[in-house]
This record gives sequence, C-alpha cells and structure tokens, in this order.
Amino acid sequence: MASIGFTLAIAVGAVIFILGTIFLRPLAVLLGAGISKELMKATISYLRITLISVPFLLAANVLYNVLRLQGSARDSMIGMLAGMLLNIILDPVFILGLHMGVAGAALASLIGQICGFLLLLQRTGRGGNVSVNFGRYKPDLVHVKEIIAGGAPNFCRQGITSISGGSGSLRWGTRL
Repeated sequence: MASIGFTLAIAVGAVIFILGTIFLRPLAVLLGAGISKELMKATISYLRITLISVPFLLAANVLYNVLRLQGSARDSMIGMLAGMLLNIILDPVFILGLHMGVAGAALASLIGQICGFLLLLQRTGRGGNVSVNFGRYKPDLVHVKEIIAGGAPNFCRQGITSISGGSGSLRWGTRL
C-alpha cells in the first residue's frame, strides 16, 4: 500500500506539473494575476518554480502519513519540520540577499520540499518502519480504490478550504 500510494503521488504530481506548465498563463489568471502585467509576471515566475515541487510535496505527504500510521509521529514531524525550517531560513537569503524576489521565495520552497521529502524517504524503513519498496509495487484496483477512499475526505476538506480562501482573495484582487 505504501509503495502504491507513493508511486501514485509522484505520478499525479508529475501530471499536475506537466498540465500546470502547459497552462501556466491560464492558471495564473485563475489565481487572480490578470490584474496587472507586473502581477502576471511575478505569478508566472513563482508558479514556474513551484510546479516543480508538486511531485515532491505529494510524495512527502504520503510518506508523512505512512510514518504517522506506523506510530512514528516523531520521524514524520522531523521530516516535515526540516523542510519548513529550511524554507524559512532560505526565504530571506534568496528574496533579500540575492534579490530574487518571488522566484527566490519559490526556490526556497522547492529546496525545502525536496529536502523534507528526502528526509522522510530516509526515515522509512528505519526503526521498524515500512519502507517504500518498488519490488513490491503491484498496483491493483482494490488497493487503489482503498487509497483514494482513505484520502478523499482530506482532499475534499483541503479543496474546500483552498477554494473558500482563494475566492475571497480573487474578489479583493479584482477590486484593486
């Protein structure tokens, strides 16, 4: 199950990356960047880098939950916090120190996501935790349905939160 979930997360992340890259400008407009040329330029710059992190983000979330389900909350927390802290440290370095602006913020997030992902991946298989084993990867409809059913409630909750939070921003953005 862990290997199937991990592989599906990377595959879905890759599809989101590819589609996001193809439809970069419409995605930026959807996010409210059509207000000005400067905002569009900054949003595209941010999205171009951020989309690279999607497969790592999704795979890290799978690993985080796999570790938590095994009772290794400490390992899962360390993996997620390490990436977040690295992002916090790198943000001012890239944005202010290297004068990279929003691209620097996106790059700091990307580096944090990749490092957090690698740390979580390293924590699987240690201390009795189940490792991601591609030799055991044999997707079947029963397991895929179970994974989707288990993740659907959280996906819907996150989607509703994103849409409700984003719709207020879009309304405000169009008035400016």
